[in-house]
Amino acid sequence: MLQKTIRTYFRPEPRCSQKAQDLAAAKWPGKIIVYTDLNEWFGDIRKDPLAGVPFFHRLATNAEDLKAVRDRIKAAGFVVIELATGRRTDNPDDAADMVDEARDFYARRGLTKAEATRVGKMGALMSPATKSKDDKRYPIELAEKILNDHETYPTLRVAYRAINNARNADGRPFKCKWYPALATRLEKKGKLHLKDRRSGPKVKS
Repeated sequence: MLQKTIRTYFRPEPRCSQKAQDLAAAKWPGKIIVYTDLNEWFGDIRKDPLAGVPFFHRLATNAEDLKAVRDRIKAAGFVVIELATGRRTDNPDDAADMVDEARDFYARRGLTKAEATRVGKMGALMSPATKSKDDKRYPIELAEKILNDHETYPTLRVAYRAINNARNADGRPFKCKWYPALATRLEKKGKLHLKDRRSGPKVKS
């Protein structure tokens, strides 16, 4: 049964305005109880099994603080839903994607014009099947090319930035992101073939 009322934490700032968070939260079909104090939100959340946040990255202002908040959520035993997308912390893939996107946000990542051009050209090579609106993640064969292009993308941070800022055939961002743990799983299954990196961190196996 869908929880009708959700306690939602808001943290507006210039990069993510209150208006943007309000629009994301408006996707919730029931009532929203607004919180702007994180400790107060945690104090009341025990009353419900499900809590909300407009965007997952709003739970903190940097990756280190986000880890601390995630530890508190885990200890408290409740689930957080990202109202903008419907993703939940009790879904491992959703959680990994949200954490990865949050780290990207904190780092203020953005493609340079040259990088955007390169990724755009690669996207144009996608097959009709790959261009389907149902695709949720940047195609594996194209991600593999970027991850193995050590000259253009010397570190994994730069490579994942290029992959996760790519757009589908409709010009929209892919719903699901790429992250090291996913690459490791696909590599173990033989679906992804990665070269040893000459510089920057390697994907751990």
